[in-house]
Amino acid sequence: MKYIYTMKNLFNILGALLLSITNFSCGNDAETSIDKKVTPIDFSVMKTSIDAKLSDYTVEEDGIFHNAIINNKSVRLSVELSDNETVIQELVNNLQENESSIKRTENSELFANKNVNGSDYKLTAEVNLIIGEVIYNATLYYNAEINYMNGLLEIELDGKDVYMVFKGRKERKK
Repeated sequence: MKYIYTMKNLFNILGALLLSITNFSCGNDAETSIDKKVTPIDFSVMKTSIDAKLSDYTVEEDGIFHNAIINNKSVRLSVELSDNETVIQELVNNLQENESSIKRTENSELFANKNVNGSDYKLTAEVNLIIGEVIYNATLYYNAEINYMNGLLEIELDGKDVYMVFKGRKERKK
């Protein structure tokens, strides 16, 4: 009889030890997974930025972007360029001298950001920046309402990301 109580105690101790080890090892996995966070894109440290206003745009009530026209008189550089950034200066000159627009690509899907990219922009779409007859692939990060839109256009230009910050407002219909 004494042997049965000893075995029962041994099983209880082994069970408690097994639970402790399991608990400890699961806790370590949770700590290491926290360390593996994705680093968000920080738009506040943009090296080259162009500022612009939209003269018109089309956005559906649910935020789906279709197109926008850039007011070429509003296009400005927000930073001074170094001597080796002549391609960016040419882009700004072309934006100022030609009719320019942003159009959603045919197969573009609308993505809700949920602030994963470190910005306050809620939506993302693949677009084309059209300057005169030249087309650039770009990514549009934006917030939109029927009467107001703001955002950031990420343009890849000769292997370098160039950012255009923009906003637009429509007159409310009375």
